[in-house]
Amino acid sequence: MDTDLEAICDLIFKMACDVNKTCFYFAAESSIEKIYQQCFAYELNRAKLKYHSEVTIEVLYKSFPLKDLRADFVLQPGGKNKFTKDIIIEVKHSNPTKAAKDKARLQLFGYLHNAPIHSASMLSGIEYGIVLHWPVADEKTTWDETSTDGQLQTPAPNPRMELWKTKSTPTNATKFELLKEWA
Repeated sequence: MDTDLEAICDLIFKMACDVNKTCFYFAAESSIEKIYQQCFAYELNRAKLKYHSEVTIEVLYKSFPLKDLRADFVLQPGGKNKFTKDIIIEVKHSNPTKAAKDKARLQLFGYLHNAPIHSASMLSGIEYGIVLHWPVADEKTTWDETSTDGQLQTPAPNPRMELWKTKSTPTNATKFELLKEWA
């Protein structure tokens, strides 16, 4: 793997761990994923990394616009990021079930497939994507029905992160390779 790509991914994972150490103990609510995203954007800004959030990826059918998808982040080269290509980052706050992981991967693969052929020129050569899963507190460990005590899960578990690359050409991205996982 490219050393610059691995270095930026290691930094992203470190920032994700920092965000999780605080956000993991926020009250679970329907907008918690957005809170994680906002905190992660804060960390990206603080690290002076170039990125765009909520990037529109247009889906077309025979040149007819069907829908706009929104990738959470697109990290761009520059500053501390020495890697020379853009990277889509999709973030999730979900239980670590196979179904949740597969759904997030499928969403990322859809972005990597559609972005180069149907979207703005900034995404024309995109080949790399990250799925970042922030963990959900385990409800079973929070409250013991046989006791009057409650306890938050400690320490907060690390997020999980996967780096994917298209194996086919960017204009026909239908196969993907898992380059590395962080946990």
